[in-house]
Amino acid sequence: MKTKNNSKSLKPKELQHQGVFESVGEPIVILGRDGMVYDANPAASELYENSNIIGSYYEDFFTSKHSYKLELAMAQSLKLGTEVRFKAVQKSSKERNLRVVIRVRPWVDNSSNIKRYGCALFIKDLSEHYELQERLRRSRLEAEGARIAKSQFLANISHEIRTPLNIVMGYAGLIQDTELDADTKDEFFKSIQDNGKTLTQLIDRLLEMSKLEAGSLKIQKEVFALYPILDSVMTDAKLLACDKNVKVELQCRVQKTQKLRTDPLRLKQILANLLHNAIKFTSNGKVVLKVYYTDNDRLAFKILDSGIGIPDREWKRVFDPFSQADESMTRDHGGGGLGLAVSKHLAKAVGGQLNLVHSVVGKGSVFEFWLPSKAILPGQETSTLKDKAYPNLQNAKILLVEDVVENQALIKNYLKSIECDLDIASDGEEALIKLDIGRYDLILMDLQMPKVDGYEATYRIRKSGIKTPIIALSAHSMKEDVQRCLNSGFNDHLSKPVRSQDLLLKINQEIAAASGF
Repeated sequence: MKTKNNSKSLKPKELQHQGVFESVGEPIVILGRDGMVYDANPAASELYENSNIIGSYYEDFFTSKHSYKLELAMAQSLKLGTEVRFKAVQKSSKERNLRVVIRVRPWVDNSSNIKRYGCALFIKDLSEHYELQERLRRSRLEAEGARIAKSQFLANISHEIRTPLNIVMGYAGLIQDTELDADTKDEFFKSIQDNGKTLTQLIDRLLEMSKLEAGSLKIQKEVFALYPILDSVMTDAKLLACDKNVKVELQCRVQKTQKLRTDPLRLKQILANLLHNAIKFTSNGKVVLKVYYTDNDRLAFKILDSGIGIPDREWKRVFDPFSQADESMTRDHGGGGLGLAVSKHLAKAVGGQLNLVHSVVGKGSVFEFWLPSKAILPGQETSTLKDKAYPNLQNAKILLVEDVVENQALIKNYLKSIECDLDIASDGEEALIKLDIGRYDLILMDLQMPKVDGYEATYRIRKSGIKTPIIALSAHSMKEDVQRCLNSGFNDHLSKPVRSQDLLLKINQEIAAASGF
């Protein structure tokens, strides 16, 4: 610890408390040799946000890493009779950190027959100074980051423009050669058109980003059907993915008659951007678009891919304009880094929100975009109360494993009003055969059946690696029966007689949990 010694030793002087002591704006604290606070002026009480610090031990105001500095400074000041300075981090009674410089001077109290010795502490709070320095440092880093991002963006955009422009100009020049045959000319024309389209899309996106940042983009609200939009974006996405080893899949749990009131062009643009982005960064595996109703009556679109993923440190940057997670992505995958930024702004413009939900490097990413409930119009002929209460049953494929025909008919009637695909197996053995050749969203499993019972069937299903949720249907409802089911691999248990409402609720919950909705 560095100390600052005055040229002349300071003689201990009695500190006059009243008047000057209390009116001084600088925080002053008087300590005994044991570190107890004998007195403190109002400025000190204000600094530490504590009006009753007299009688406390001053070392308690320091953070654990700095408390030793007080003992050293007091010992040196009392020994040498000099002022000693040191810097420290303290905390107020509200746990707010304070960056301070403390001057320690010897002190003696001659006001009574028994003299008291200790130290007077003069404290200067530098917290605001350090906070200002930190804000300036962050501002400089942000400004430098923005400068680098713009430089990288200009380099990327230059590459993105010049590459198709080179093709357009090159083939345009070659077409002038009259010796080319018709097929070759057609091929050149197609290349010119394709690359011209790429240039147009890039310029449109740049102009759109400029409008979004200026707040001048207009949203046109109109009523339209959702399914044609989904069909269109999925068709385009599959065409984009056909040259790659990537499968594009739609999982929709929304009414087929669902209509919306928002901007159809912007909705299509957001979904297309997200799907194209997922396909671009996925070289193997699949991209899935999940569409569903949320618990708070929103319409959500979740895009999952098995692509390269995004490092944790880059999550905050993915929606920044002119940037991608790192420069190597631009070299390997192309693009100007505007797709997600434009989509984020468009989502906000239509009253929704776009977020990166999850991403793991080498395993893929999950983005979610939702529309507010006010954009969702009531369905028509298939819009029932049950549709809204159990949205995840729409189009779900369910396997019922039950040997009693009457129970099969009962469950079938329970699910009759819901648009789901119900398949039936008469025992566990038949269920295993069906699961070997087909895929289901959920299994309803009776426990007591001939040949292979529910416990054995579930054990074999789980051993084979199938993670489809399984709900036990049983006449046994004791606590140990339920626990045995859970131990055997079931996800949940329903006691017979089963009520329609309970069954639908359980199925809806398990499908939602399994799908990540």
